[in-house]
Amino acid sequence: MENPDISDEDYNFYADLFNRIPDLFSESRSILEEIQLYRTFLREHLSGATIVAGYTGTSTTDYGANPFERKYMNMGIYGAVYNSLVQGDFIREIPFWITGIFALMAGIIVSLLSNLSKKNSILNTSLGAAFLVLAIAGSGAVFVFTGTYIHLLPIFLTLIFAYLGTVIGNFISASREKAFIQGAFDQVISPDVVKRIQENPDMLKLGGENRVITAMFTDIERFSTISEKLGTSDQLFDLLKRYLTPMSDIILDEQGTIDKYEGDAIIAFWNAPLDQEDHAHRACRAAMRIVEMEKQIHKDLVAQGILTKEILDELSKNDGHGRLFTRVGIHTGENNIGFIGTDRRKDYTALGDNMNLAARLEGVNKTYGTQVLISDETESIIHEQFKFYTRQLDMVRVIGKKKPVTIYELSYSKEFKTNLSVVERELFKDYRQALIHFRAKEWDKAEKLFSHVLSKTPGDGPSQVFIERCKKYRVTPPPANWDGVYKMETK
Repeated sequence: MENPDISDEDYNFYADLFNRIPDLFSESRSILEEIQLYRTFLREHLSGATIVAGYTGTSTTDYGANPFERKYMNMGIYGAVYNSLVQGDFIREIPFWITGIFALMAGIIVSLLSNLSKKNSILNTSLGAAFLVLAIAGSGAVFVFTGTYIHLLPIFLTLIFAYLGTVIGNFISASREKAFIQGAFDQVISPDVVKRIQENPDMLKLGGENRVITAMFTDIERFSTISEKLGTSDQLFDLLKRYLTPMSDIILDEQGTIDKYEGDAIIAFWNAPLDQEDHAHRACRAAMRIVEMEKQIHKDLVAQGILTKEILDELSKNDGHGRLFTRVGIHTGENNIGFIGTDRRKDYTALGDNMNLAARLEGVNKTYGTQVLISDETESIIHEQFKFYTRQLDMVRVIGKKKPVTIYELSYSKEFKTNLSVVERELFKDYRQALIHFRAKEWDKAEKLFSHVLSKTPGDGPSQVFIERCKKYRVTPPPANWDGVYKMETK
């Protein structure tokens, strides 16, 4: 209408509306096109799907709890429940008997792992914790990928009890092992060695084993005379206690193993039950310390009236030394070491022909009037470090042995006598030369040198023995094939 019959105000309103209508329809068309676009997209991507719509505003009170969150929008739960209903995919609970099998297998595995690592408590605990974590992670993976729920509580409790049971069992076993070691070795080897074995029992082989050891046999000269004079009095036991205690302490201090006591005699060895590279040196050092200690023990026993003048006079008869005198024999060789006895009583001991030889060497001292004799096997070891003074005495064939053994007198330890005097060195040299003449059947030259040594060291037993042999062989020569070996007639 060109001149409508309306007011100017209305005219302006309709004119403005007329101008805006194209813009309004254009915007509506854009919204419609966008909606259509979304519908096309949703139709393509959500075809056949069910949409659960709901309110998730922060002010809502529709909250719930689930295994993962203490406060969770229930709208999320509705979707999950609907999906499970539609898919028919529900959480499955594994049968309890299968859980029991898993728990049993886990317990066995943990027990085995704990036993394998029982010597290392840190490794033991780490393996137990790692297997527990592995079991939890494995059950979680099964649940995530298969929807199958495994009861963890039985498995967890089984692992805990299996681990604790194994640890307690290992502790009891270790305590018994330590108690056994303590009882078996406490009185026969050094406390330091016992402690080392207790800390690492694998170092100890309880069964019999062949091992090179250095054996020592000691015996008091004419102890039967002493015991006869003392009779059944308490003084005899007092004497043995005063003698055996410091002697045993010396052996233990040198980390030796005391095999047994036979009256006044001590049988000991080194390099068992633990390895000792310097076992021969330890044995020889112990022998020299025993010789030094014996002098003090003799003084004390005389001062206390246990060794009376009557006893000392008896000890002086028939070329006796007239004092407390310990003979020692030492030999290095392979023997069988281990426990012998019954289930109720066992002794850790050494058996073998080389033990017998050490015992024979102790007895050979009687023939030569010496105090400490060692075999050539032992001498060849200690000779390398020059810590001892030795004198080659003879080659002998002891009773029960076909093979001759070269014997040496262990004269001094450089710990007690730092050096030999000029005279002593000359006498050692003269004795060696006399021995060479003797083995060459040069009786006159040998006797002359032996007599010279004896004149400088009165009472030297080996020189006296060889002087008598020179006189004997001068009258009755040995066979032409004589090898210089002297055959012992007594033990």
